[in-house]
Amino acid sequence: MNFWLLYNPADAEKNMAYIKFYEQACRRRGISFRLILTHELTLITREGNPEVLYEGAPAPLPDFAVCRSRNAMISRHLEQAGVRVFNNSFVTEVCNDKARTYQYLAGKGIPMPDSCFCKKEDYRDCFAYPVVVKSCNGHGGSEVFLVHDREEYERACAEIASHDVVVQKLVSDPGRDLRVYVIGKEIVAAMLRESQNDFRSNYSLGGKASVYKLNEGERRLVERIAAQFEFGLAGIDLMFHNGCPVLNEIEDVVGARMLYQHTDIDLVERYFDFMLKNQNS
Repeated sequence: MNFWLLYNPADAEKNMAYIKFYEQACRRRGISFRLILTHELTLITREGNPEVLYEGAPAPLPDFAVCRSRNAMISRHLEQAGVRVFNNSFVTEVCNDKARTYQYLAGKGIPMPDSCFCKKEDYRDCFAYPVVVKSCNGHGGSEVFLVHDREEYERACAEIASHDVVVQKLVSDPGRDLRVYVIGKEIVAAMLRESQNDFRSNYSLGGKASVYKLNEGERRLVERIAAQFEFGLAGIDLMFHNGCPVLNEIEDVVGARMLYQHTDIDLVERYFDFMLKNQNS
């Protein structure tokens, strides 16, 4: 049995320790492991059929793959070629675009901040300041700004590479959120992230993390969100507004450093058990 782990080069360089977890999980199961960097692949169609070239030559495809490149086109092409990809291309496409995530979940009973989706130059001050401005495709707390007036809004937009933004009302409890790890429909663990000096609480930005036990309402909300997708492994991030959880975003390529540092949960091992059980479903 053969397995591919796909990364773009920059992310692979930063995540070699995590990549080793995948390699070790494969070795323990007698599975052939291969790290694939996205620039090494060429996606083509020949005589109407999808093919994949690796370093310019036809590639023997894996039995299953994890795509951590945030590239839905690669995932979709592999799926069309018969490879089971985790997360699937639909999850990658929707969950790496904040506007698409909110739009897809709107009307499904998922509480979320009031939001405006627009080109950054077209925002018309829909909400009273302060507001939070986010690029649609940022991750890890990047390109997220708290702005108090139009001048700050313009400065924030100058630092956002994408033209597409989400502008949101500020929740009542900024600097505090939950990261909930989900494999399939199962809640694996939840971590509370808190920051004393930033409205963003991301662990990668210096936020403090601690293990958190979900209450019944929080658990029901996570389960309701997970029911809308066919996740492999994902992170569902919740914020707090007036004491109630609301959706922040969904991480397709979810980081696990704080989970490994604060718990004895081996997330990759549990993920492999899930993938092997579901690769043919």
